[in-house]
Amino acid sequence: MAQQSNESPLKTRKRAHGSKNRKKSWKKIDVTDVEEQLEDQRLQLRTGGLVAEKADDQLFFVDKKDKKSDVQVKIKSRLRSKPYRCYPHLHLDPKIPPARRVATRKPKDKCKNKIEIEELEKQGIYTKSKKRKLEQIALDRQRNDEERKKKITDIAAIATYDLWGGKDPLVAVEVNKKTQVEANEHYLKVTKKTRKKIPADYHRKRSSLPAVDVIQPGGSYNPSYDDHQKLLRAALDQELELIEKSKKDERKSRGFTKVLPQEVHNDWLVEMSAGLFDEGDEEEEVEEEDHNDEAKDTEVLPPNAPVRADQKKTPKQRRKEKERKLQEKLLVAKRKEKSKMQDVYRLRRLKAEIAQKEKVTEKKKETRLIKRNDSTKVKKLGRHKYIPPKLNYQVSEELTGNLRLLKPEGSIIHDRYKSLQSRNILEPRVPVKKKRRYKLKVYEKRSYRDFK
Repeated sequence: MAQQSNESPLKTRKRAHGSKNRKKSWKKIDVTDVEEQLEDQRLQLRTGGLVAEKADDQLFFVDKKDKKSDVQVKIKSRLRSKPYRCYPHLHLDPKIPPARRVATRKPKDKCKNKIEIEELEKQGIYTKSKKRKLEQIALDRQRNDEERKKKITDIAAIATYDLWGGKDPLVAVEVNKKTQVEANEHYLKVTKKTRKKIPADYHRKRSSLPAVDVIQPGGSYNPSYDDHQKLLRAALDQELELIEKSKKDERKSRGFTKVLPQEVHNDWLVEMSAGLFDEGDEEEEVEEEDHNDEAKDTEVLPPNAPVRADQKKTPKQRRKEKERKLQEKLLVAKRKEKSKMQDVYRLRRLKAEIAQKEKVTEKKKETRLIKRNDSTKVKKLGRHKYIPPKLNYQVSEELTGNLRLLKPEGSIIHDRYKSLQSRNILEPRVPVKKKRRYKLKVYEKRSYRDFK
């Protein structure tokens, strides 16, 4: 018979036995109880010594107090702390309001009778009640007078009100105030914001010039000969002034020569290519050596250069130089003293010169103030200068004599724009041309290249 095998079908894996001399293979033992005991011993040593070594008298004591007596004392103390029930009745009740204090009247001074009061009033001394009555009468009179004046002004305003004219100033001010208050209230209600305060000089006129300039009589469709000639003369003067200005600008720019872009490019190439080629290096080196030799011959020593032995000064030379410097100093001091003495004799003339200068500065200041406050002057509001518009005119041949055949001159928009500039409402402006940021790329299309 075949012998049965006790071995299991699954083979057990053998445990690998490693070395025991490493920290990895150490046995892990729980030592918390040991650590706690040691910590307790250290605490006992810090707080009076070990408990095991102490005697019983140090650890225990006999309690001889009566517990019942302690409880009674506590109850009594608690009862004493509470207030008696009879005392709260003496305190104020917060629900009951306090009683009102009745003001006692002062007794009247009986010594002053009617005769004495009348005598005092004649002297100008009144009682308090009399004074109060007189003041009230004066206030009533003043109020009545003001109301009477207001009624008179209202009647006058209504009587002189022009239906087709502007509003009367007396009525207009009151209406304006009311509308302003209403507008502010509406703005606050809708936007939840207060209106910004307008500056005091917001409605002030910036210039006294009229909004619409009346054209000269020579600009009419059927002017007289003299008026037309005056207009033509004014236009001619304006043109001559412009020509003279352009000539002046041309004379100024005559000293500057125009450089072509090709020349600029050639100069740039020469500058950028300097030192890149070695053709003329030897010639340059020879020239530099010659230049250095010439510089050595004409060498000038700096002021603090080291002194050579042959250039050293003798004691005599030093003494003479010292004397010369001293003489120069004395001479300068003498000249200063002399000029001071002369200024003393020139006091009258100096005073006159100072007075003259002060007069000139005062005049300049006055003229500057006049110019600044001149309301007809065009102020400089921007960086460009105001250029007055050209006069619109027609030559003698263009005059027709009737409105039907009249040829229109100028532009209404241009006229209004120049008027705003002359009245300091708009700053002078110049049309700006649009410039490309980058140049356009030029290239040939493939179809065009094939076609060529």
